[in-house]
Formats: sequence, structure tokens, C-alpha cells
Amino acid sequence: MDTLAQKWVDENQEAVAKWTKGVEPVDGTPIEIVPTLWNSELFTANIAAIVLKQQGFDVTLTPIDPAVMFESIATGDADASLSPWMPTTHGALYKEHEGDFVDLGPSYENTRIGLAVPAYMEVDSLEDFEPAE
Repeated sequence: MDTLAQKWVDENQEAVAKWTKGVEPVDGTPIEIVPTLWNSELFTANIAAIVLKQQGFDVTLTPIDPAVMFESIATGDADASLSPWMPTTHGALYKEHEGDFVDLGPSYENTRIGLAVPAYMEVDSLEDFEPAE
């Protein structure tokens, strides 16, 4: 995953320059990012880690279960995550710890979460699934 993330960073220096404009480099300041174990979130966390390392941070990536993601940040056991999917997927966890962390805004906009099934299945909605007996 980190090789693919490095390729993305290398090929998207204009975006990286926007993110880091005006950011003063540091000298080894530690930061721990807690991504969920979803490929999309591991990818974005690896991109963030590469860019932060370029700025002088000592980055640790610790993949974590979504159930403890907000708690780990709220208690100071971790520093940041790019993984929350709001408001549906992680909304209840967000509300549980709201006020104990700083929300810097969305990583993605106009995203959708859905269920996909193979084309050979004869279903058009969740209601088409029958419970297993």
C-alpha cells in the first residue's frame, strides 16, 4: 500500500503543494495516525504519512477498529484519523466523543456508501433478500 501511496504523491505534487503551503517543517515531532482497516482508508493514511514525513514528522500508522477510533483520539492515545465516514457509518461514534477532539472537516466530498452484488443475482434492493433459514 505504501508503494502505491508514494506513486500517488509523486504524481500529484500540485495537490501536495496546496496541502503543505505555509506549513513550517518540523524536526521529528511524533504523530500517530489511526486508519481503519479499509483499503481506501489505509491508502489515504499512507499518503498523509508520506506527506507528513516530508515535513519532518515521525509518523506512526496504527490500523484500528472503527469502534475505538474516536476513543483513541479523544483520550490522546492517537493523534489523528482520516477514516471517519460521516454522518452514517461513524456518526454515533462521533456524537459519543464529540467535544473531545477537533474535527478538521471532510477528506472526501460527495461520496456514497452502498451494497454491491454480482450481476447474476436477481435482486434490486435489500428487500429482495430473504432471511436464511
